[in-house]
Amino acid sequence: KKNEAFLEKCDIYIFSKNNNICFESKKYNESILKVLTDCFCCLIHSFDKKADAKVMETNIVNHEMKKSMRRSSFKSRNYNFEKPIYELFEEQAKKTPDREAYVYVSDNETKKITFGELDKKSSSLAYILQKNGVGTDVTVAVYMNRSINAYIAVLAILKAGGIYVPLDKSYPLKYLNNILIDLKPHTILFDDKIEYEAPLMLDINKIDFSGDDKYKRNNSINETALIMFTSGSTGRPKGVKHKQFQVLNRLFFMWERSGHFH
Repeated sequence: KKNEAFLEKCDIYIFSKNNNICFESKKYNESILKVLTDCFCCLIHSFDKKADAKVMETNIVNHEMKKSMRRSSFKSRNYNFEKPIYELFEEQAKKTPDREAYVYVSDNETKKITFGELDKKSSSLAYILQKNGVGTDVTVAVYMNRSINAYIAVLAILKAGGIYVPLDKSYPLKYLNNILIDLKPHTILFDDKIEYEAPLMLDINKIDFSGDDKYKRNNSINETALIMFTSGSTGRPKGVKHKQFQVLNRLFFMWERSGHFH
């Protein structure tokens, strides 16, 4: 007999009924449970063939599931890689300037920005960055809390043609120092005190977003968009470059999966 109180606490409830393995869940739909059931049965069959098998020697997908996964993985997709990220954003901003582009919610406030406002402010910041030497292959580190200003900064860097380098404030100080020493960024955009000096230090809170926004368009999808650093578990953290078309490929895939790709 099922314990309803216990079931309420479980994401998935597995039980045996009439010599069958049954799955029940109030969190996942029937199609997901069907996949989980098939995977669980494959695992049981693996141990049935070899009781002392190691986990790495077992299978959780059968032959038909593997074929289906391959078909899905190698499906041809017609993504448009002719325009860089910021141009795609600007096209959307022209179509829906008054629509909310980003909503930031914290414990004590909610802030919103429209596509038009985000486009204007990021263009103004891009102009300032270019005026101060930011362009192709120039690194710009962003040491900021998650906020609307952080999104303005990222978009501005891409518009200016620079390379975005995220610096998470939760990172250990030693880890951040190793990144900055190795990277030697041309510019650091920040919203709080940082114990490091770059040739150009810009406090995002002091930026005048009402100024000139006529930045020069000089980058393409083949330029590096960002540098992500590894955890440094094997020594010093290592920077990995990602070009614009690589980032776009991921974004197109996510938009397609979420139903927002047209």
